[in-house]
Amino acid sequence: MKGTNKLSKAKTWYLKPYGKYQYKNPIVILTSDFTASAAEIFVLVMKELEYVRTIGGGTNGATSHMKSIKLSNGWKVTLSNQIAYSADMVNYEGVGIEPDIIIKNDIEVGTDMVLSRAIEELKKNVNIKY
Repeated sequence: MKGTNKLSKAKTWYLKPYGKYQYKNPIVILTSDFTASAAEIFVLVMKELEYVRTIGGGTNGATSHMKSIKLSNGWKVTLSNQIAYSADMVNYEGVGIEPDIIIKNDIEVGTDMVLSRAIEELKKNVNIKY
């Protein structure tokens, strides 16, 4: 099909401090295969900050925004219409983003292992009382 591989010029977005105060304490983001779309873009952006760690499972791999199209019979179809890249130009579409610390929850254990590990990580770096 003519033009199906034609892409517009890439747009670059930059993350930089803004305002009088910036939060620079450790941040932990919990991820899993349910982390998709805008949440994956958020993870890509946040991972660029040195004080952010991701914990859990790999993300879904659905980084593109969706274009909604209404068909003549009334049905709606959505199609991926973008290619998103990380700062180092990696495309995670269909693959997902590996977390910094891989932990899988086991429903049989009865404890949220991902959340427990996230709290552990924060306690290492910040004087938090629980």
